[in-house]
Amino acid sequence: TKLKCNLCQLVLSHGKNKNDCGTSSMMKHLSVKHYDTFQSLRAQESEDKAGLNTYQPAITDAFAATCPWPQDHPQAKAVTRRLMEMIAIDMQPFSIVEDEGFRRFCALAVPRYNLPSQCHLSEKVLEDLHENLNFFIISNLKQRKTNRKHSTCG
Repeated sequence: TKLKCNLCQLVLSHGKNKNDCGTSSMMKHLSVKHYDTFQSLRAQESEDKAGLNTYQPAITDAFAATCPWPQDHPQAKAVTRRLMEMIAIDMQPFSIVEDEGFRRFCALAVPRYNLPSQCHLSEKVLEDLHENLNFFIISNLKQRKTNRKHSTCG
């Protein structure tokens, strides 16, 4: 098998053995005929190796990136909130979370998210959302009432 130097177009042999696919003949050619290029390649190779060895995550960190989020995790809460928004806006039934296609989609889109059951959505999440909305509305009404008392009519 032959190989060709891209710098000078010289054709080189891999070696005596036909099954030998090594690069030693090309490296020797580069070191002798193209010394500057050879040195810059070696320097780049050293930088690449040094960069690879600077950080290796702990095994616990590597596995943590694949573990599902608990329900109280901020990301899980945010996804659940958006799920509830989607259900409300698109007028979907809570049972959508039990549909196989939807479950597959969520597993691909947000692999660390555990889809809640339709019972959990309709009882716990909806109740919490209702309480939060009531608090928000009442707070805004009180604020408007306070602002009206302090405003002057002219």
